[in-house]
Amino acid sequence: MYKLSLWLSVAFIFSSNAQATPTQTTTKLGPVEVGKKMPSFGGWTVQNNMWSSREIFKETPPPKAVLVSYFATWCEPCKKGLPILWETSLETQTELILVAVDSDTQKVSNYLESLKINPVTVMDKFNKIAARHGVIPDGEKISLPKTFLLDQQQVVRVIYTLEGNDFKTRLVSDITTATNPEKSPSQPE
Repeated sequence: MYKLSLWLSVAFIFSSNAQATPTQTTTKLGPVEVGKKMPSFGGWTVQNNMWSSREIFKETPPPKAVLVSYFATWCEPCKKGLPILWETSLETQTELILVAVDSDTQKVSNYLESLKINPVTVMDKFNKIAARHGVIPDGEKISLPKTFLLDQQQVVRVIYTLEGNDFKTRLVSDITTATNPEKSPSQPE
């Protein structure tokens, strides 16, 4: 009984600490910087259609805000964060674009289906887009997820480097700020 109580106490402490992790941001990730336009990108979607980010900003009217999130099927935090991004994008009428840093299109398709989400998903089989956006720094291991919030002019407003327990609240707040021209971009923590 003592071992079970000790184990439960330790498990509670670790789970409490995990829940206390705040969302973290940065002002620069490789060549991508808050306050500057995000480089355009494109490729083949999971549905095997050619797609370009330029298409989004040519829409009339353009979306109020765009979330671009990098993920992989092996990324454990992505399993929690992607449904939050999807739900928030629907609630805030924000465009969500996913970039899959994976080589198996069918595996990505099945993964998204299991999460019950269906945003535009671009395959980055050779990590070219991820490298261009600083998600994979030269000679370093990839750390996912990474999410960028863009405004109507394709300007990066926030770069999320860690999705904490307050992620949804931060997203909604940052989207509100990004869609209000009088507000400035979020600062890193």
